[in-house]
Amino acid sequence: MNNRVGKWSLMFLSFIIFPCLFHQPLHVEAIHGMVGKDVQKKLFIFLRQSYLDGETSETVIPTYVNDSQQDLQRYLDQGWELRDQNAERIILEKRVNDISPLLKSNGFFGITEDGTLSIFDGKPDENKVIHSFFQIDIKKLEVRKQEELKKGIPVRSKDTYFQVIQAFYPYSKYSDQ
Repeated sequence: MNNRVGKWSLMFLSFIIFPCLFHQPLHVEAIHGMVGKDVQKKLFIFLRQSYLDGETSETVIPTYVNDSQQDLQRYLDQGWELRDQNAERIILEKRVNDISPLLKSNGFFGITEDGTLSIFDGKPDENKVIHSFFQIDIKKLEVRKQEELKKGIPVRSKDTYFQVIQAFYPYSKYSDQ
């Protein structure tokens, strides 16, 4: 019996000691102060762009804490403004002196049923109003211009955006002209 206990003890100890003899701990090597990317803490940079037409777009860029100051400086050098920063995120904003990509690709000036000059996502007959400006006195407006607004005037540039607003402002119910 003593022999059996000895064998079991020897086997038990060998199962514990044997792995310890050949076990090599995993090391994360730091080379020049850089820790492997897989063990670094992630951080997100939010880039918010505000356009002249009131639209805002946001892009989220994942980065690592160790790289965040370098990334932040790069965006600040490109004209972005720091709005908020904490351990998980950095929020940067930029005002863009242009209309939004949405307006350029699918925006149309038109008129709503109550006579309000508006920008639509698609043709005005689809009734997807993005932005409204002012109510137009339809009685003052030439028939040709009424038809143009019903059909839709494409907004392809910042210049077109301002030209159309200026062209129709004199017909506004609130205009002094």
